[in-house]
Amino acid sequence: MKRITLIHGFWERVDIACHNAGLTKAEAARRMGKDRHALCNTHHSDGMSTSTLLRFCRVTGASADWLLGLKEGDANGT
Repeated sequence: MKRITLIHGFWERVDIACHNAGLTKAEAARRMGKDRHALCNTHHSDGMSTSTLLRFCRVTGASADWLLGLKEGDANGT
């Protein structure tokens, strides 16, 4: 599975996206069909699969561009 290179601040934006969606990281992971460790223990991880990123975006409503630091603005990429 392809893995993306993470941009500095990615995990902080994951936290913000969860907060803005009213979800804990464990609840977001559950809604993604993942084990809670998929998001809860990722600060020591070197990446996230593309499919996991896309599922996270669907669950939280966050923009992938914003999460990756490619776009300024809020979690919705605006």
